[in-house]
Amino acid sequence: MELLKSAATFLSKGSNDFGYNFEEKIDLPADSFWQLYNGTRKANGMECSLFVFESASFPGKWDLAHNALLKLRGLRHPHIIQYLSSKEIEGNSITIATERVTPLIRDIKRKIISEEVLVWGLYQIAINFINENAQSIHGNLRLSSVFVNESGEWKVFGLELFSPIKEDNTILYTYGGCILDSSKYMPPEIQDKGWKYLKGISSKTAVDAYHLGCLIYEIFNGAFKTPSDLIQKGRIPHKLFNTYKKLLIPNPTLRLSISKFINCGHNNEGFFQTELIECSEFLEHFFVKDKEQVNTFLRKINDSIDKFPETFLKFKILPSLIRSYEFSGGGDKLFSLILNVGTLLTQDDYKSMISPFIVRMFSNQNRSIRLCLLENFPNYINHISDIIINDKIFPKMLTGFNDIVPLVREETIKAIVTIISKLSEHNINNELLKYLIRTHNDEQPKIRTSTIICLGKIGKHLKPNNCRRILIPAFTKSLQDPFIYTRIATLIALNATCDLFDESDCCLKLIPTISPVLIDAEKSVRLQAKKTIDLYLQRALKLISIIDDTSKTDNSDSLNTYEPKATSKTNLSVSKNNSKVNDKYENCYDDIYETRFQNTSNVSYMYNAENITAEIKTSNDIDTWNDINTSNKTDDLLMLGTVNQNENYMSNAKKHTTFQPNKLTSIKLETNKNTDNQWEQNVWDNWDDSDDDNWKLDE
Repeated sequence: MELLKSAATFLSKGSNDFGYNFEEKIDLPADSFWQLYNGTRKANGMECSLFVFESASFPGKWDLAHNALLKLRGLRHPHIIQYLSSKEIEGNSITIATERVTPLIRDIKRKIISEEVLVWGLYQIAINFINENAQSIHGNLRLSSVFVNESGEWKVFGLELFSPIKEDNTILYTYGGCILDSSKYMPPEIQDKGWKYLKGISSKTAVDAYHLGCLIYEIFNGAFKTPSDLIQKGRIPHKLFNTYKKLLIPNPTLRLSISKFINCGHNNEGFFQTELIECSEFLEHFFVKDKEQVNTFLRKINDSIDKFPETFLKFKILPSLIRSYEFSGGGDKLFSLILNVGTLLTQDDYKSMISPFIVRMFSNQNRSIRLCLLENFPNYINHISDIIINDKIFPKMLTGFNDIVPLVREETIKAIVTIISKLSEHNINNELLKYLIRTHNDEQPKIRTSTIICLGKIGKHLKPNNCRRILIPAFTKSLQDPFIYTRIATLIALNATCDLFDESDCCLKLIPTISPVLIDAEKSVRLQAKKTIDLYLQRALKLISIIDDTSKTDNSDSLNTYEPKATSKTNLSVSKNNSKVNDKYENCYDDIYETRFQNTSNVSYMYNAENITAEIKTSNDIDTWNDINTSNKTDDLLMLGTVNQNENYMSNAKKHTTFQPNKLTSIKLETNKNTDNQWEQNVWDNWDDSDDDNWKLDE
């Protein structure tokens, strides 16, 4: 806590313009004189690490810290910590901003690193690039000098003694013994003759080889107390142990160099022959590999994805795959692998890495990429925010409805079903429907069918007015489509959207529309039509029941209170052939609807409106009705919906008749008094229920 306050004081005195925010402190080993903080860049919020040195805490170490700053600023290598910025207050403090890292020792103590990952890490920080390419000596390679970035890669720091090989007056020779715990890691020749001994020998880099041996022991077995501990194998892999011992040979001229150590690891069945190292090397040259090599690599990654460290997959492999797909395509396999690795990301990482990539790809005009995006829609759409979908992805998707390639249009329609729950009301009811109306009339039958299926599945997301204005006309037209599966899909869609229409629409618009399909030439269509019309008839019967219940409630008092004031003076003729039928159905309108019988003589319950003069009194004013019928010169057929409950009603029909117009259903007939009414058998009696199909629509 005191160190954090000290850093804050340092910032307030002279570093307010540094451009970085300090966050929590990260513990470092005791042999480091740096303080490490997590930080963020003020300009863009980018995460970073901040190394702070204060001379007040470590007197006499200023030159070492300053050398580390100079060398880090001038070095650029994948396995050296990436330098971002620095702030130096002469003789007081040094602050270095780098990529976000954590000390390797923290993961070693937690024992969360597998053996293969440890070997991979060694391969990365085997500092041959410093000795061979930079012609320099690190001089301070130890566990406290190694860090791990977000992708799991090991990075070298601790450049306090970093010195060129060819210079005689370097900091290594004068300050080599000033590093904390330097004697513990000091090679035998340095312990005997001092650091200046290196000036007179050709194998100056042997000191780094010895330090690498110490590091190998520490990462597999933990800290050592004396040099004699280093000869113990412990958990060092068998393949590595024999080569490891050559790094610790006391004679520097006989000691194995780091370059030869790496070559031994690359030999057949060497300790560096692992899938992780092979993958890491391939990624470094990914863009110069041919298509066959890339496909082989992708298959290997996909088959071994569980073997790789999660951080390596997320932050090393995934960015390389995304760059490859953006610049060279790569097809469905590469895209699927990107999404597969993307499942390992947190929501914030997905938002920063995958979402922008998806948005950029929807702007790409390559049809193969567009098809790949559409076909994999369910695999990524739930990880993307609704705002991005509505504002950036959906407008780009709409162009697919007008594409000249039918497959793109079809896949666009299918993708709508997946995305519909995330779309705004405006995009659904205003933008989307305009394009679905077009594809509903598409020349390709499969696209018309897909449009109907889409409408059936998104119907519940439409405004009620659009259900009547869009769905009913669309379904009506599609039931007449020459393509069989369009008609079947329409019937299934009608099933799925049945509850979206009110009962009056079911009776007046949809049942008359469905009825002709009952005699369709295709049996599969007829079978589906039977299921569909049964569903809509249930809605219709529900409406009838409601109307009947309402009518009974309104007229119950009228039936019991009012008696006719006059009897009919008419010729009330009831066919003798139907007298038994009248007795049977005097109380059952529903039974009459469902039972077949034939009337081959005069029509039952036919009243001559020209002669009738009955005076009828009910709770409602029916004078107008009487006036119309008494002046009518034609015959009307009145089919009783509910008859009087009196058992003597039919026998007394010639004496007097009580009418309840609210309970009657009037059917206008031709003026022929000999009209025959024939009730046919239920139309479904001849259907073969065993020959049903399995067409269903997932609602």
